[in-house]
Amino acid sequence: MTFWKAIATHFKDNPMVMFDVYNEPKAPNWQTWLHGGGTVGGAHVVGFQDLVDAIRSVGAKQVIVVEPGSAGGKGAGTGADPNAAAEEGGWSTIGANTINDPNIMYSLHVYQGIVAPAQVLDAKWGPILNHYPIFYGEWALLPNGSGKSGLAHCAGIAPGQADNIVNNFLNYMASRNASWSAWQFAPHTLVQDYKTFTPTSLDTQWTCGDQQADVGMGALIKQYLTGGH
Repeated sequence: MTFWKAIATHFKDNPMVMFDVYNEPKAPNWQTWLHGGGTVGGAHVVGFQDLVDAIRSVGAKQVIVVEPGSAGGKGAGTGADPNAAAEEGGWSTIGANTINDPNIMYSLHVYQGIVAPAQVLDAKWGPILNHYPIFYGEWALLPNGSGKSGLAHCAGIAPGQADNIVNNFLNYMASRNASWSAWQFAPHTLVQDYKTFTPTSLDTQWTCGDQQADVGMGALIKQYLTGGH
């Protein structure tokens, strides 16, 4: 609470700043997610409503981003499951536990799940869709992920399918008026290096999980943002 009051005070007059108050929270249910209480991993759980109220208490009026984390349950699947719409469960069961604030943007993180059809992606938003601003705060097709989690970000996706999958997801987000930020502006993801900032490409052959592969969706993101789609 003290941290967010300090951050909000510092940035409250900067309209280019928004606050993502809690990355992938571990609250066990929606009531705890909203109001706090109890502990997770030995840490006291602070509810999202209190975090939002703390930011507003210092006069900051910018957009506040909130994520469901474990309160929304687990995702529909990983690996090659075409219906794996998100690595987290989403907002479908939030019910009446929405934030009491007029400037909230609800967020999801999705990686391998970008392969899912629109109706499965929609279901992850539940009652949030078409009623609140939505934001894919993290998403990517990651050929060079590491370990079990990393492999799940591209498992079952052939190199020849990759461009279409990314473009289809970009079009899906546009059709739902979703804001988004692609993961991430760093070597081996969106750019090849920090010297030339050359965008990565998915057009070369790659093997899922090859951490040395200099491939990624950077060129597609640049093309989309510059109007080349």
